[in-house]
Amino acid sequence: MDQAVVDLYLARIGADRPASRNGEALADLQERHLRAVPFENLSIHLGEEIVLEEAALVDKVVTRGRGGFCYELNGLFAALLRALGFRVTLLAARVNGQDGFGPPFDHLALRVDASEPWLADVGFGHFSHHPLRLDVAGELADPGGRFRITRTADGDLDVLRDGEPQYRIEPRPRALADFEPTCWWHQTSSTSSFTRSLVCSRLTDGGRVTLSGRTLIETAGEDRRERTLATDAEVLDAYRAHFGVVLDRVPSLLSSDAPQARSGRNRMEDQSAINRINELAREEHELFQKESTGQVTDAERERLRDLQVELDQCWDLLRQRRARRAAGLDPDEAIVRDEGTVEGYLG
Repeated sequence: MDQAVVDLYLARIGADRPASRNGEALADLQERHLRAVPFENLSIHLGEEIVLEEAALVDKVVTRGRGGFCYELNGLFAALLRALGFRVTLLAARVNGQDGFGPPFDHLALRVDASEPWLADVGFGHFSHHPLRLDVAGELADPGGRFRITRTADGDLDVLRDGEPQYRIEPRPRALADFEPTCWWHQTSSTSSFTRSLVCSRLTDGGRVTLSGRTLIETAGEDRRERTLATDAEVLDAYRAHFGVVLDRVPSLLSSDAPQARSGRNRMEDQSAINRINELAREEHELFQKESTGQVTDAERERLRDLQVELDQCWDLLRQRRARRAAGLDPDEAIVRDEGTVEGYLG
């Protein structure tokens, strides 16, 4: 990220260039980001493609004044922090839900090393206002709640808010491209919470403001006000007034029978590749944990190598299919390439 874009980004969140690269400066940047840039999934319901590349994210968030979800917001925030001189590591996390922790790459969070190691997150909606210390075992007080970060037996990190698990972090460094398959799944699957709901939300001085579908929710302390917006004009005015988001039409909730969510042959084939990537990533993670503690056998070490090759091939196949589809070619003519020519996994 060049310095001209850094200046525009800082102006977008109402921040000055930090004089120091420390926890206090990081906290100021994170809180300003949460207040200025909404957590939103509107692109999914507007039929807009979400591209996890810096130029596309700068255009969306900085130039057009939009928000995004975790992959977009934390991915771009990481680029800003690096340009300001912070050491940043992208981390994959599994979000805790009704059925337990979700798949690998379900969430993107950031480790930021200043004078101390911090967990920074501007893409999880209702979460901490400030970064959380990663090297403190006890309770971490924050305006967003009481937080605690605990290490699991496998070496992962569980993040809890008010005693409830929020997500589980795998501490291994990742690249933004590693999150593309799960990002795509969240945009297209009828079982993803992002295709089944419309949300735009940001932090305010007293609490939060959220537009959930046509319901405007404002909280301040213990007070909560809800109002249903009856007309499209009211909805568009609310996006503009409360979030600075200017739209030319109201997002339409992506229904299960919409073209984007149908289980057509191409999407089923893409979904199969994503499912296989997630299966392989789970197994790879388990073996990496064993290797980090010196408990891996020679056979498991060989299996780990095979997993990495197959991950490369699955990623490459998925990218071939998308490239062929974008070019108007038959995606089913994509082939599994050998490991010497594959363009794949970046982890």
